[in-house]
Amino acid sequence: MLVNLDSLLLLIQTIKNNKVVGMSDYIVREFSERRTRQAPIPGNLDHYLNKLQMSALLKLQELGWRLWFVRRPLFQSVTAVLFDPTETYTAVLEEDGTNNIDHGMIFRPM
Repeated sequence: MLVNLDSLLLLIQTIKNNKVVGMSDYIVREFSERRTRQAPIPGNLDHYLNKLQMSALLKLQELGWRLWFVRRPLFQSVTAVLFDPTETYTAVLEEDGTNNIDHGMIFRPM
């Protein structure tokens, strides 16, 4: 199937807008996000973090660290991710309250 450049650019732009458009006689379909959006930091942190993590988080915040997000996957443990005052390093707040800078996770830029 040959596709001209204009059609290809339109298709790419439409995909970026979460829409998929068929070529010529195909039906135009719009896909919605399947997952529900959650706030990156839940309002009830004490529900997700234990006492050691909450205590460590408060101490780290006094030192300028900020909570970036809390990953809450189904049927898995919660992961709290922080970043330092210079926004150079990220750290995972472990279940024992320690700050793990060598976590090996890769994140998209802030």
